[in-house]
Amino acid sequence: MRRRLQPSNDGPLSSLNLVIDLNDEKESLASSKYPISHPLNVKMKKKTSISFKKAIFLLTMFIFLTSAFFLLKYLFPRHRYRHLLKIPEVKALLDESSAPVDGQYVVFVTNANGKAPYNIALAKSEHSAESALEDALTKIPFKSARFPWFKIDLVSATKIIENYDFSSKHNDLPSYWYGLAFDWEGGWVFLPDEIQAHGLVNFRNQIQWDRLGNYASQRKLRSWPSTVLEDDTTNLAFLELLHTNSLFIDFSKNEVVQLYHGHRLFEKLTHGLLIQAAKEAGDYLSRNVYKDGKMLYVYRPRSNSEPSDYSLTRHAGTVFSMASLYQEYPNKKLLDATKQALEFLLTFVNDCPLPYEPKRQAKCVWDYDDGSRHVTKLGLNALTALAIAEFTYSTKDVKYFDIAKSIATFIKFSQQEDGSFVQKVTEPNNKLDEEYYVRYYQGEVIFCLARLYNVAKKMQLPAEEEWIAVADKAATYIVEREAKLSEDELLVDHWFLCGIAEMESHNKRHVDHSKRTMMAEIERQLQETSQDQDKDRLGIFGASISTTATAAKTEGLCSMYDFFAKKDPEFGTRIFEAVYLSTRFQMQMQYRPEKAMYLEYPFRVMGGMHMSLNNYEMRNDYSQHNICSFLCMAKLLKEQEVAWNQ
Repeated sequence: MRRRLQPSNDGPLSSLNLVIDLNDEKESLASSKYPISHPLNVKMKKKTSISFKKAIFLLTMFIFLTSAFFLLKYLFPRHRYRHLLKIPEVKALLDESSAPVDGQYVVFVTNANGKAPYNIALAKSEHSAESALEDALTKIPFKSARFPWFKIDLVSATKIIENYDFSSKHNDLPSYWYGLAFDWEGGWVFLPDEIQAHGLVNFRNQIQWDRLGNYASQRKLRSWPSTVLEDDTTNLAFLELLHTNSLFIDFSKNEVVQLYHGHRLFEKLTHGLLIQAAKEAGDYLSRNVYKDGKMLYVYRPRSNSEPSDYSLTRHAGTVFSMASLYQEYPNKKLLDATKQALEFLLTFVNDCPLPYEPKRQAKCVWDYDDGSRHVTKLGLNALTALAIAEFTYSTKDVKYFDIAKSIATFIKFSQQEDGSFVQKVTEPNNKLDEEYYVRYYQGEVIFCLARLYNVAKKMQLPAEEEWIAVADKAATYIVEREAKLSEDELLVDHWFLCGIAEMESHNKRHVDHSKRTMMAEIERQLQETSQDQDKDRLGIFGASISTTATAAKTEGLCSMYDFFAKKDPEFGTRIFEAVYLSTRFQMQMQYRPEKAMYLEYPFRVMGGMHMSLNNYEMRNDYSQHNICSFLCMAKLLKEQEVAWNQ
């Protein structure tokens, strides 16, 4: 090893530095008695130490800069949601915007996660809709930065009404179609979704002042605006109606959806889409079966209340729909809920004297009349037997089947000579109420007995031919009863049509009557419209915007499609087109995030069906009928491999 001194310009105190010849150093160390870690190996050890410190420094800087980036992103609100502006659908919405409010662009942003209270931010801009959206996004609280649901409402039009008396009926627009602006500067502006979700305007289009005041307090708005006359809040000095174009973004599903009147439009239906809708409705029902098997019957999301009344008949129909869904969507949660609900229903089954042979007994289902007397009704018995039959077929569990057979015996002995039934019997004196009549009970019996017979045949269980004979006689009674009705008076009985479809004999008189009622109903359907505000009404029958009334008719029409597709293809096509449109209408009434986010408890309603376009109330049979119609339409699309679009 050689060492030498050489001049240097670097040293502050000396012009000499020690330089080590590394080649000689390596040779010396190789033959030295000192280990490689000996202090003589100064140069090599120093080099290793510098590399480690450099790596630590670089890693520290990377972590610091990354943290600073994300911290700045959320601390500076203007850039917090900048990625929203890059979404193509958002850019398209902004590009199509106008400035309808005093020459300004107005944007609302609603942000929620379904658990914490939602946030609504409002902003205006004279320059562009994009600038207004950016300003609105800055007003979203920091704690909501991670919420996955965003809804953007861009005001597209306004209508000013001066000195308007809103206590009177207002017919210009349906209540779910417009928002209300009392005071833009004070924030007294409410989206159509807020009005609907909180019932701020009733079905007569009258402002509900108490609700409006309470909701304004929840929104932490200041006192009543000066535009509202303080001495009489049923009159307004100023009112502005507003319309919005809306977009919903769900970052948890990477989903962007254009909205119409606050909900989605379903231009195209597919088998998968309908099965998913049925599953979500089934999940809603499963969540709302209590431990004892009783169900949530009526739920009012606006007030988060559950009325105490209950319908055992609708309970039975809902069990039938859950059992039907289990065939397409087998899962333990649905099975357990269906079984619990069925067993609750069966606690009301008792031995009862046969109506016209009181010395003999069979099973019947007791209900309550005025909360005191025990009664049994034809519809409850029929739907209970139907629910058991469907549960037996879906699960292959036959332990309840004998109960259904015995109920069928009770029904058989309730039939009168003309094919009608005594529909109500009061215990304990076996009092027959032959004047009591519910139109749908007769059809429920036909479907119940025909389905029970077919399930027994398919599963090789005891089946009685008399069940079909009773059903056939009941159908003939309906045909004769309605033969003299005009086309305008004829109404589709979905239970009757389902029963005729289930019967293999297909009596010509029954089929002809079915076609006549179906044709009359199809003629009443809204199949096209020139009015933009009516786009979400396409598919309704008559003037009713009820999802349940529409779903029930869809069930009946859809059940007869296979028969007419073979026997009368032209009419079969008309049926298909009608149920396609009606199903599209129904899909709009399912609670999804963009609608549920404005409610107090969004996840309590998710997947369930509400009453109509302008009524958010829920009842178990709303989901029941929609599930059955979704399953039927999905079956048609799968069989035909068609996704028909207007």
